[in-house]
Amino acid sequence: MNKWKDYIERYDTVLAFLGLEFLAFIAFGLGGASGILIFRMIGFFIAIAMIPFIRSNHSNSEIKGYLIGLIPFLVLAISLGFSSFWLTAYSSTLSGIVSDITIVLGIVGFFIIGYGLKSIKAVKFDLVLLTLGGALVLLTLITSIYTLARYGLFYVVNYSGMVYYWDGVVFPVSEETKVLFGWGFVESSLSYACLSPFLLACVLPTALYISPKKDIKRFAIVLLFGLIGLSALVILPYIKGLLLLTPVYLFALIYRFIKVKNEAPHWLEITAFVSMCVIVLGILVLFVDSFMSESFLTKLPVLGRYFADAAFFGRIRTAIQATFYKTNGSFDFVSFLFGNSVITDSAGYISVKGYGISELLTHSLEFNILWQNGFIAFVALTIFIFSMFVWSRNYLAKGEGLLSGRLVPVLMLLGAFVYLSVSDDELPFVHISDFAAGTRTSQLCLIFLLAGLVYTPKESKFKPEAVAVTTGNQTPSTNSTFEEVPLDEKK
Repeated sequence: MNKWKDYIERYDTVLAFLGLEFLAFIAFGLGGASGILIFRMIGFFIAIAMIPFIRSNHSNSEIKGYLIGLIPFLVLAISLGFSSFWLTAYSSTLSGIVSDITIVLGIVGFFIIGYGLKSIKAVKFDLVLLTLGGALVLLTLITSIYTLARYGLFYVVNYSGMVYYWDGVVFPVSEETKVLFGWGFVESSLSYACLSPFLLACVLPTALYISPKKDIKRFAIVLLFGLIGLSALVILPYIKGLLLLTPVYLFALIYRFIKVKNEAPHWLEITAFVSMCVIVLGILVLFVDSFMSESFLTKLPVLGRYFADAAFFGRIRTAIQATFYKTNGSFDFVSFLFGNSVITDSAGYISVKGYGISELLTHSLEFNILWQNGFIAFVALTIFIFSMFVWSRNYLAKGEGLLSGRLVPVLMLLGAFVYLSVSDDELPFVHISDFAAGTRTSQLCLIFLLAGLVYTPKESKFKPEAVAVTTGNQTPSTNSTFEEVPLDEKK
């Protein structure tokens, strides 16, 4: 729109620089818990400054439609910020409210920055990907080199079953690693420390979409980034992380040979609907099992052991019960909607309905959010995840630029949700008791920023001026179809 012309021409390079710098800091996790608190506020103001760039590319009716479609996301942001758990977890109600406000503003800000970076024409998308990958590479290399110096190569296998003593307490060597937290290194669980190299490793199959003969530079960079992430997992080795790469790599491999059209084919819509129904049905079964006095899932042959009290699904059962019921067995309306309250006794021990925090942690981000933030947040997160798959599909099919570039944030998002659904560790530190809740870490902030990058609503009639993406001697059109250009360039 013309009324934003002067603003856009004056501040495009400034906001491009600030947006990229902000992305680098978030991906690197600079400053730890204190750093992310500051970045949430700074990020919100950067996001506000980017809104004119977004407005200039869309009509008023489109913006209204987008806001209506993003209502579940806004509900998610508010419910992740404000809950009974987080209002009672702080020493004073005022400090809790202030912190919760920064969470809401930060989540909204990260999302807007991600989408805003696509709307600033001064920012080449390749530069966004280089900034993202470069920050993750730097963090991965620093932590991997320090870990090798302290533990050695393949120490998870070599030191399996070995322990050491710290203040008279036994700690298994093979269950910890080094991680950069704040301004120093601390010992943490493997699952917490390995998310960054895991996200890097998710990029590796993107090399299949690039022809090394036509674009050797892009091919080499993608291959290098992916191999650095994969190598960081292998040198430990972190077997669980390597196994979790399987669905990401399978998706990238299968998508490589699928003919993609702008509109989703019926078979894809049917497959997506059936998959969603299966997932929802599985969640309902877990809830029903949790409402029973005795679990019927533990009696299943072979699979029953995974539903035992101390097993993965057994912990989820405990978290669901703590969310829905009071200690006397009656329905708890407040914790159901807004999460559980924290109780601190005279000795400083923190508990939730008689459970210690560690007893309720499920290693699943979704179900940790359930008991901390309530059922509203859980449903909003589920809708948001399903929406992410729709946006990602639209982004891959209709987005500007090369397919190999668009695939990077999509694979990272897919990998992040797979990883955090089964490996979210919120008490990760070995020798310190800091609570690293998933909703308060820079890792989730990065996910919302990536979500903004891939956000692609319904195709609009109001189009921004097309910008050609040049690679070597070839300049593919932004409207090119699968048939018009080679597969390794764009579908």
